[in-house]
Amino acid sequence: MQLFRESWCFAALGDVSTVRFLHQTNQIADKVSDEMGGDGTAFYQVQARVAMLDKNFKLAEMHYMEQNAIDEAIEMYQELHMWDDCVAVAEAKGHPELDSLRGNYYQWLTETGQDEKAGEVKENEGDFQGAINLYLKAGLPAKAARLAISRPEITNNSDTVSRIASSLIKGEFYERAGDLYEKIRNNQRALECYCKGGAFRKAVELARLAFPAEVVKLEEAWGDYLVQQKQMDAAINHFIEAGCSLKAIEAAIAARQWKKAVHILELQEDSSAGKYYVKIAQYYASMQDYEVAEQLFVKGGHIKDAIDMYTTAGRWEEAHKLAVKCMTEEEVMALYISRAQELERDGKFKEAER
Repeated sequence: MQLFRESWCFAALGDVSTVRFLHQTNQIADKVSDEMGGDGTAFYQVQARVAMLDKNFKLAEMHYMEQNAIDEAIEMYQELHMWDDCVAVAEAKGHPELDSLRGNYYQWLTETGQDEKAGEVKENEGDFQGAINLYLKAGLPAKAARLAISRPEITNNSDTVSRIASSLIKGEFYERAGDLYEKIRNNQRALECYCKGGAFRKAVELARLAFPAEVVKLEEAWGDYLVQQKQMDAAINHFIEAGCSLKAIEAAIAARQWKKAVHILELQEDSSAGKYYVKIAQYYASMQDYEVAEQLFVKGGHIKDAIDMYTTAGRWEEAHKLAVKCMTEEEVMALYISRAQELERDGKFKEAER
């Protein structure tokens, strides 16, 4: 009775296919009731069809399997194009038509352009070459490479490896291409791909084994790459490893790692590093850490900047003390006259008088 009422509801909604399905289900229930007596809606086929109507296909499968109606479960999944479940039921029960079902599934996948899924079917069947061909056809070279790397019989096939690598590079999957080349021991191509893909950790690890003379250059390239990615903090140590101290200092300054920048700077003998003292000193001056700023200005040979810092801050005593300590009497006098004239021009007459 309930099924009869439901069919009227779906008819009112214009759902013809569901009405037809319910009508067939009612017919099964009525036939069972007539032939066997009792409530026909309790029959397994009716229960399975009601579950299908609710889109609870696993429950429908359970009703079929409880009655060992394997063919009916398989047929249900075939009609719904739920081939994975269809094949799974056939495999679980050792169905004699299993190979035929697999073939039908594969044919349906290829006809509907589902190359990736077809490749997965081939892979599960152990046809790895066929799977790779389909993955490449589907535009999934990374998936093809993953399979190839795990199968020695594929990596020994130079033609297949070449096709996969070309597709990876075309798709800009450089790191994956590097993995593939490294697997077949083409270390030079692997290194090139790793670098192009920004996979410098792998590049350095490979170089340590195969090209030790390249490690220093790669560390610098790694640092440059990190700077491009705005990862200044991470770049510092790679520049240090590469012996690129000036780049390390610049990265430390950009990362606002001031203490680290000073530490690297103090280890330098190169006079060209002196310009960085001013940059770092200016930061400490802005933070009113005048003592550190003074030390840095002086180390960098910018004594006048240190004195200007003190006078700007109104710390005349420190300015005078530094000037007397580091300059001749004539230089001190000239400096004060020059500073007084600047202050006069700016209209700061009291400061100029001092």
